[in-house]
Amino acid sequence: MIKRLKRNLHYLISVVGILLILICFVENPGTVTDKSYDVLMPEETEKNPDGSEAFTFSLDATEKIQKDLVFFTSHQFVEAYADGEKVYENTGNGGIWGHTTGSVWNFVQIPYGTDTVRVELVPAYENVAYQECSFYIGRELDIFNAIFNESLLAFFASALIIILGVGMIIYWGIVRKKAMIGKSLLHLGIFSVIFGLWSANETETMTLVLNNRNASSFMAYILLMMLGIPFALFVHDFLRIGDKKIWKILCAVSGIEFFSVLFLQFADIYDMKETLFLTHIILFIALGYMVGCLIYKVVRHQVDRRAKISLASMFLILVAAVTDISMYNKHIGDSDLFGRFVFLIFIITLGYEAAFYAVSIIEKGRQAKAYEELAIHDILTGLYNRTAYMADTTGTKPTAKTMVVSFDLNNLKECNDNHGHAAGDTYLKNAAQILERSFGKYGKIYRMGGDEFCCVIEKADKCPIELCMEELRAEEEQYNEQRENYPIHIACGYAVYDKQKDGDFEAARNRSDAMMYENKSAIKEKMHIKDGRR
Repeated sequence: MIKRLKRNLHYLISVVGILLILICFVENPGTVTDKSYDVLMPEETEKNPDGSEAFTFSLDATEKIQKDLVFFTSHQFVEAYADGEKVYENTGNGGIWGHTTGSVWNFVQIPYGTDTVRVELVPAYENVAYQECSFYIGRELDIFNAIFNESLLAFFASALIIILGVGMIIYWGIVRKKAMIGKSLLHLGIFSVIFGLWSANETETMTLVLNNRNASSFMAYILLMMLGIPFALFVHDFLRIGDKKIWKILCAVSGIEFFSVLFLQFADIYDMKETLFLTHIILFIALGYMVGCLIYKVVRHQVDRRAKISLASMFLILVAAVTDISMYNKHIGDSDLFGRFVFLIFIITLGYEAAFYAVSIIEKGRQAKAYEELAIHDILTGLYNRTAYMADTTGTKPTAKTMVVSFDLNNLKECNDNHGHAAGDTYLKNAAQILERSFGKYGKIYRMGGDEFCCVIEKADKCPIELCMEELRAEEEQYNEQRENYPIHIACGYAVYDKQKDGDFEAARNRSDAMMYENKSAIKEKMHIKDGRR
């Protein structure tokens, strides 16, 4: 299983490597690079003190091809005019979802014969004023397809993160039933699903597909605020430093921030966009918690495999977080362009390590189970041994339905003396098989030592003991007729527990032994008479 898991990891790393190579050939989302489209430069740009902007474009009025002016805005109200007449606006208020238009691609249809187009942008918040804005002109469908296709790789990476997260949750649900493992894989899976959903929502693919950008923006903030708790829980379980308070405080603070931001949003005091810095602080604190845990392990010389992997991943995460937050605040293209690929590597690496640990626990459990089986089974015959018998009967109160059957192999010593111990071992194994076929379906059979065996039957009323003994004799006879080696003869006796006669279980076994010895003597007498006739 471990080898198969490692092989699958190699496949995943190969896929990630291909994705990283492909991303090098993809321009930043938020730009259109197909040379069949024109980048339209404004002839005049106005920037006002309130953060609003106006762009004026001159067009060829004689052109008869229907074209669209396309540009991307984030949390800005948009109005567009063709020769002074309004032809487009995006000024909708999201209500409880936020007083903003969200992040959206604007497609402005330009009427035939238009000379001048004017685009006015008004920021919904102060911190989104004066965004860098590129304008493209061409056919709507062609530009839409170009933007959509260029963002598919980023969307695929986000979808892969979601799939990996769901897979980890399912895998944890399966393996936890087989071994006592922690919840690091579960928490990483939850974190991955939330991060993947947030990351997918930020791609240009979803910007084009989802019409309700207000609700989409609201959901993005919700998902972002939900990242802190599963990440802190994962770090706590994964690095295992014994922290009992800090992770709880971090989760509590994250929860307080979550509900406080929702209150401010629904109370119409501050939009989530305006309180986003609080979420960024919580996320940086969560990252700081991981850094602190790693420093703690380094100082205490506990840098194990997990700590080394986490240190390497931590460096990439910090670089990705700083880069993406910087891009977000500067409104440069996709706010998670670099981070989603770093997190994809992070999730695969740590997910593999957590899964590897879970598999190791299962393997250890299997080994422990195997050792346990060896401890309670007789190696030679495969039956339960005396240790198992003592564990099953000591302290156990028998009932009126409890039966014990005793067995003894006749002439095992002579077999060993005359034919060797290998023949004696064969004698024991074959006799054990006969006992298993005759009595195994009614109770547990134990090898008590040497040539002594017994069977404990909990439901004596369901066991036709005389029929079983007849079957035992028939099995003996059939075996002895088919083989020329040393014949098998098994003495047998039984007793049902009787509280009037037996003080405990061993007293009942002693009575079964007494009956067995009577049967043993009868068998020897019969064999002696038979040999005398010969």
